[in-house]
Parts: sequence; structure tokens; C-alpha cells
Amino acid sequence: PLYLMSRKPPPQVADSGLRRQMDRELQNVAKTFEDLDIHYLESVAAKLVKAERVWLLGFRHSHFLAGYARWQMLQVRKSVHLMDAEGSTLVEQIVDVGPKDIVIAIGFRRRTQRFLETLRSLHARNNRILYLTEPEVGASINYATWVLTAEVSGAGPFDGYPAAYSLIHLLSTSMLTQSG
Repeated sequence: PLYLMSRKPPPQVADSGLRRQMDRELQNVAKTFEDLDIHYLESVAAKLVKAERVWLLGFRHSHFLAGYARWQMLQVRKSVHLMDAEGSTLVEQIVDVGPKDIVIAIGFRRRTQRFLETLRSLHARNNRILYLTEPEVGASINYATWVLTAEVSGAGPFDGYPAAYSLIHLLSTSMLTQSG
């Protein structure tokens, strides 16, 4: 269209710190998607669509990712709950998770003790857990039924989460496709 010709060209990224950060975020998204088994993701998405309820768990930075995932998934299905956010205690919600439910535990770097204890409790109750985390995760991975990973290493002192948001977006889109 002709109106696009009147747009200014995108700015050049000259600042080396800005360029380094932008390059790292793009690399993280690319690595996350390159390492992803799309058939595995689609299989998990189908299970999420069929679950009675979906629960989302996240603390610290992962809490924002859990909120985003809930918003995305509510576009596809009902009964998507953010744990520890509805006025109940976490223990009350853990007890309410049923055998046909799935908990999406989002835990990236510096997971809290409370997060790990919650994973242990859910696992001990034989709850199904989808764990979204970074590839270098430690022993907490043993509590998961399924695992999806995203690269979050930042170019500087802070981690970056664009790849995690993209993974959640892809999972939600796959849920939409699976739901028919």
C-alpha cells in the first residue's frame, strides 16, 4: 500500500549495550523455538484443552508469566485459575486440584522455597504438572509430568523473558487449534 511509503525507516541500533541486549533476546527466542519439539507441545496443548481445570502457579518474575498465560488460555477455555491470587491460601488451592486438572508451574531461575514446596506437594498428590522453566533447571524438574523450556539468560545482570512469553503464546495458540 502507498501509505507505507510515507513511514520513516526503523531506527538503527547504534548503542552497543542496546544492540547486545536486542541480540540476546532474539537469540533466546530463536534457541527456544529451535529446541522445541512441536509435536510434544501440541500433545501437551491437547491435554490442557481436555483438562477439567487448569491452574497456574508462579512466584517472583514467573508470577507475571502465569498471569499472562491465564489471560491467553481464558481466550480458549474456561476454568483457568491463578493459584495464590483468589483470596484463598495456597494450601486450600492445592487441596482443590483434582485428578483431571493440570497445574502449569512456571518457575524461572531463583525459584522460591515456597514454589519448590508447592511442586513437591502437588507431585505427592499425583497431580499432573506442566513445568515451564529454563533448560538449565535442576532437580525440581523431577516433579513435572511434562516440561517445556525457554531461554532467559540476559545480556546483562537481569534475565529476559521474551522467549518465555513467546512459548506461552505458542502453547495457547496450539490449544486454540486443538480445541477445534
